[in-house]
Amino acid sequence: LLTLSIYKGGKPTIGSVGKEYYYHRDYVSAKEHLEEFVIQYPRHSNLHRAGKYIEECRRKIPHQLVKEGMSFDERSLTEKAMAKYREARNLTFDENLIKSLDDRISQIAQKNMRDAENMMSLGESDSALEVIVKTAVYSKEAQKYIPRFRGRAYLNEGEKAKNAGFYEKALELFEKAL
Repeated sequence: LLTLSIYKGGKPTIGSVGKEYYYHRDYVSAKEHLEEFVIQYPRHSNLHRAGKYIEECRRKIPHQLVKEGMSFDERSLTEKAMAKYREARNLTFDENLIKSLDDRISQIAQKNMRDAENMMSLGESDSALEVIVKTAVYSKEAQKYIPRFRGRAYLNEGEKAKNAGFYEKALELFEKAL
């Protein structure tokens, strides 16, 4: 993918830039650049080699994404980690990787549901419901809990309205909870 002009001080092609990304293990960027190379130079002599690099990138990208997700996980940036895990899950065909990603995604969902339960106990029903709804995007178990959390949120709001003397509003909220 390197052209002779590079060795003589010329400008590198997008293919040589893609190859550099590949050797630096940034397979996402490498694939983008190499695919652009194929489009820009459809008759280039290194087109076959670029195709091989693109296929290797496709195979290695999920693993790169998992590593990035783990890095986010270590820094307690769970939402960013989850995005990387889900992206890797959608791109891989490796059964072992799929299973480990499913397990990690399930662990994160369980933690989020426990956090939502704690929020609900503290009377933070809106925040708890928000966490459950976000978690339900990738967890079927969390989807089942949405009605329960909505009901509890209405009960909490009904209690607040009752304590403030708004009995009619409290009854309306209690009815919604049912």
